[in-house]
Amino acid sequence: MNALTMRPWCDEGWFSNPAENLLTTGSMPTSVLDPTAAWRGVNLQGIDRHTYWVMPLYILAQAGWYRITGFSLVAMRLLSVLWGLVALACWYIILKRLSGSTAVALLAVALLAGDFQFLLTAANGRMDMMTFALESAALASYLSIREHNLGRAILVSQILAAAGIFTHPLGILGVVGLVFVSLYYDGRRLRPVHIVLAGIPYLAGAAGWAIYILQSPADFLPQFAGNASGRLELFQAPATVLRREIEQRYLAPYGLAAGMPAAARMKGIVLAIYIVGLVAAFADTRIRKHRGLRVLLVLAACNLIGLTMMDSYGIGWYLIYLIPFAIALIAALANSWWTSGPAPRAVIALTLGLLIAIQLTVSISRIARNNRSDFLVASDFLRDRLHGYKLVMASAEFGIPFRFDRRLLDDFRLGYRSGKRPDLIVMDTPRYCLWTALLRGQDDGNYRYIQNLLSSYRVVYHHGAYRMYERPDAPAVEAAGVRQ
Repeated sequence: MNALTMRPWCDEGWFSNPAENLLTTGSMPTSVLDPTAAWRGVNLQGIDRHTYWVMPLYILAQAGWYRITGFSLVAMRLLSVLWGLVALACWYIILKRLSGSTAVALLAVALLAGDFQFLLTAANGRMDMMTFALESAALASYLSIREHNLGRAILVSQILAAAGIFTHPLGILGVVGLVFVSLYYDGRRLRPVHIVLAGIPYLAGAAGWAIYILQSPADFLPQFAGNASGRLELFQAPATVLRREIEQRYLAPYGLAAGMPAAARMKGIVLAIYIVGLVAAFADTRIRKHRGLRVLLVLAACNLIGLTMMDSYGIGWYLIYLIPFAIALIAALANSWWTSGPAPRAVIALTLGLLIAIQLTVSISRIARNNRSDFLVASDFLRDRLHGYKLVMASAEFGIPFRFDRRLLDDFRLGYRSGKRPDLIVMDTPRYCLWTALLRGQDDGNYRYIQNLLSSYRVVYHHGAYRMYERPDAPAVEAAGVRQ
């Protein structure tokens, strides 16, 4: 239901635009983004010709998916939902193999399927769920095949792991985990031929990507390096990165950041349960001595450290690489304690009951909020007037209902660098208003330009999170007053 009720956002526009272009024109630019609309050191040089700032496989997967389903916001999100189902199935296999317990596997998958962060990721038109599902499939396939045919297990699992990397760089977490599991279980059985088999998928993927990169190497380096810049700051400013990690990756998604409403803080109980459960699992002798569960402890620690090292921005979406391990270890802990007597059993029952109740409450409240309706009203208003404009500047998600009409351009700087002057500006609370506020003190010239520009336009729409400003001398559009 989240896929039907969430307000779309810029990432969904940015990452679906090249796929839609590939499907309709055979090329893969992010045409909705103005090349001058850069932020945080990201260089968008050539973005209107080639999309190099992200890995290519998610775009290719979307293009194939849209050929089957047609292009729409719901179709985009349904792809993530399907990858979420793949991830759940794979985690059942992984936990059944590692724990040897059907009860642990079923409990963990049930808890994961109800986790509000997992559900949010599975309903979002980003590549995170696809990457995580491919990582999970790699581990599940290796654990399932290794005893019967080690060579096949390595080849199949590494194909899936390589696909994860070419979907998102954080797929490297899955590769590291897969290498550890291979050495842990089969280190003595590995031969040089197995290393060759493992390397083939990465070489094949790199060769395919290189063909696309060679279309414009001059655009690739600034785009890709620019998007990666600032993500590896841990060793340069560890205190700053760790503070950001705690505040933005963990506290904010669970309602514990400064300024968040009291009702949102209820989600913090979920975070507390996960943290306490992880600590208890690491401290539990039976889990540490269990050969399979020990793998989960190591992989959880590796992903926690690896994520901190590779993403200094503290992005909350990447919790998908940590939450399944926390839930799996809590399920193993619950199974371990259940036979320890009535007191531990009561603690487990109360904790799991509280966890499930909060998860359901959060998910139901998000669905009931249905903040997508504001977007639909705003896009309908824009549809009625778009024919009269030559240029509209709005966040990239507005391109989705219009199949990325070339008159729509995402430039939160509103032409400050490009010199373009829009006929209509869509200021939205989720992004343009926020980024304008951030410009103050960081780029005062751009901030003053935006304030002066907006003051010279007239407001023609103001509803919910959106306010639209029309240039007084814009091409003729029937004036209908201000939409409130």
